[in-house]
Amino acid sequence: MHVYHDELIALNNTYFRVKVLLLAQHENPPSGVLRLNQVHSAGIHVIARNTSWHDPPAGDGIFANPSDTSPPLGILTADCAPIVFMHNALYGVVHAGWKGIIQGIVERTAGIYVSIGIPLEEVLVFVGPCAHWCCYQVPCWFKTFEFKCITKKDDGCYLSVRNEVVTRLVSAGIPERNINVLEECTICSGMLPSWRRQGKKAGKICTIVEACLASHQR
Repeated sequence: MHVYHDELIALNNTYFRVKVLLLAQHENPPSGVLRLNQVHSAGIHVIARNTSWHDPPAGDGIFANPSDTSPPLGILTADCAPIVFMHNALYGVVHAGWKGIIQGIVERTAGIYVSIGIPLEEVLVFVGPCAHWCCYQVPCWFKTFEFKCITKKDDGCYLSVRNEVVTRLVSAGIPERNINVLEECTICSGMLPSWRRQGKKAGKICTIVEACLASHQR
């Protein structure tokens, strides 16, 4: 297990720790991290305090209210985008592949904040490493899905998952200045796990977010 990124973010009276771990092919995420059975969907779970489970429910976004008993939340990716959302009232992490994107997982997540009265101008977002249009070739019929960030090259069409996510976040109402992006493309990076580059031999990127109140910073 390799720590690729580790950042502590202060937001009013809450600290958020965002970690990006690189896991080998058969390596498990750290114990105690609450995850879902990811199915490339737009399904989002907002969990109650002290939630735990042996059989995780299906879904691709997991959220909780910050407290000193909130569990660390995590998702696994290997070309899809890991997206961390942070606010004093609600935080979480989303797995956004092309299937989840066209089903509206980015917009649906923004809508959850709006539905509970949180201005999107107050939400901070972290987008981890994912596939970019330098390498991620897709069928040109993907354009029928209304992707915003497909570019045409001589040998076909290429999608930037990273730019697609950022464009949709901004369109949903989150200011671009609130979005922190790790620029690396998973496919052409030599050290990041990539399903497109490595196939079944690929490891996983485990993106974890943990919250604690400023008075109990760990």
